[in-house]
Amino acid sequence: MKGTGTVRYQVIAVRERGRWVARIGHLPHVLSRAHTLRRLDAYVRDVIGLALGCPATASRDLAVDYDFRTGDATLDRLVRAARAARRSALAEQERARRLTEQALAVPGVRLLSRRDLALMLDISHQRVQQITTGRPTAGPGRAGRLPAEVTGCGRM
Repeated sequence: MKGTGTVRYQVIAVRERGRWVARIGHLPHVLSRAHTLRRLDAYVRDVIGLALGCPATASRDLAVDYDFRTGDATLDRLVRAARAARRSALAEQERARRLTEQALAVPGVRLLSRRDLALMLDISHQRVQQITTGRPTAGPGRAGRLPAEVTGCGRM
């Protein structure tokens, strides 16, 4: 993330003889191996967290960028493209959130009903209520967890 000082850890995950092997960019002499990507991801985050001295719970939120190499160039290319598109979509979703909040902060918005605003902004009237009353909402998958930036992990 720009401006937050958060480090994005680059990891190359290669499929070799039925297993995944990860090479962590910031830790070039460390390899992690696992049969599944889910297990490999947990190992990678644990290794990075240990190297940084982070608590185990904080290592789940580290920013890890994977480059998957399955041995099939077409699949690898499509996976990279899909992941890039997903990141772009998330960035646009964040932009839409900020613009919605700005629109609902304009003084003239008080003259319109919540239902009209909801239709105009393509959100629910309940969401308009949440934003206009300042009720905090957790981002997707983040309820009850502090991001790595808050814990101090993920910085080098």
